[in-house]
Amino acid sequence: MIVVASVALCAAGCSRGPEVIPKSKMEKICTELFLADEWLMENDNFRTVVDTSLFYEPIFHKYGYDTEDFRASLEYYMRDPLKFSRMIKKVALKMDSDSRKMKGMPGKSELDTEEDEEDIETE
Repeated sequence: MIVVASVALCAAGCSRGPEVIPKSKMEKICTELFLADEWLMENDNFRTVVDTSLFYEPIFHKYGYDTEDFRASLEYYMRDPLKFSRMIKKVALKMDSDSRKMKGMPGKSELDTEEDEEDIETE
């Protein structure tokens, strides 16, 4: 998982201190990060010259966060590996569902029938 490793190791200066991103926004951010990472994998000429910390930062900013917030959020959510894996599975199912819709494929994914979990409250 190139995205998680790259961003988790990258630290950005921040005067307010890191903020834990709510689960619903974290899922959206992870979805966009995976899509961006997939794009990079398919475009070798950019992959070798892109600083991934700068490449992903606009995604964080779109949701009002930065790299440090994402790193802190990963640390927070990974404290409960089962919940974290469910969140990542939900992201994957959403991407699969969106892909099916774009291709005009019938049928529902597991995501369409799953209940949303409550956002994890920050400490």
